Amino acid sequence: MIILTGSSGQVGSELKTQLKLNKLPYKAFDKISLDITSKKSIKTNLDKIKNLKVIINLAAYTNVEECEKKLSPNKKVNFIGVKNLCNYIENKKILLIQISTDYVFNGLKNKAYTEKDKTNPLNEYGIAKKNAELYIKRKLSMYVILRSSWIFSKKKSSFFKFIDKNYKKNIDLIDDIHGCPTSARSLSNGIIFVLNKLNQNKKIKYGIYHFCNHPNTNWFNFGKFYMKFKKYNLSKLRNIKSEKLNLKAKRPLNSILNSKKFETEFNFKKIYWKSEIKNFF
Repeated sequence: MIILTGSSGQVGSELKTQLKLNKLPYKAFDKISLDITSKKSIKTNLDKIKNLKVIINLAAYTNVEECEKKLSPNKKVNFIGVKNLCNYIENKKILLIQISTDYVFNGLKNKAYTEKDKTNPLNEYGIAKKNAELYIKRKLSMYVILRSSWIFSKKKSSFFKFIDKNYKKNIDLIDDIHGCPTSARSLSNGIIFVLNKLNQNKKIKYGIYHFCNHPNTNWFNFGKFYMKFKKYNLSKLRNIKSEKLNLKAKRPLNSILNSKKFETEFNFKKIYWKSEIKNFF
């Protein structure tokens, strides 16, 4: 049996669809039915599950700006919640699949980041996700951490909604932050590849993997492609530098992830974000 936590988000919505298509048995919990920040909630819900083999933790607090506030749920959800899951499954033969982030890096590297690069987050969100990674590595032997970036989907992408709402006005998009947009559908597909390899009783190399769509870009060009595809007036689009937004949370200027390790290990073919946008819309 496969368990999903935080299943009502972008990735959870897509993953449930793909689990059904692949006829994989699963039970999905949203943050109300299973609160990973509560040890009691975890034990009460998971003790009932027979033949539990995999937990896919999609529960996360992703408002990076709000994460800078001391009273935000950031540490509680992104670190303590993961810690609770690890403590529950420690010494059990259960695989944990954890979604992490490109924000564990500081962005000073002038090339794509690999799994071997040192983490050094710039903001509270990245710090909590990094600490969660370290705890998983220390506590568990069976785990797959998938670092992904700039996750988008048709239904719940605030970035696309922002453009759709404001395309008749002037739209300012930053051009100095570089990364890899990743569709929730393709990330879900990557998780299915991990599960299928497990079901085929093939040996999985546990550890950290990067997973993103290709190629890398910046927010300005990402938005420009979407606007062009939707036939919006591009004369309304202006490029600016990130410093002009006066954001509370510092962002890495380069958070490009190298996904070669995942693609090789799981025989996964590259997916391009432009194709994903076309397929969605």
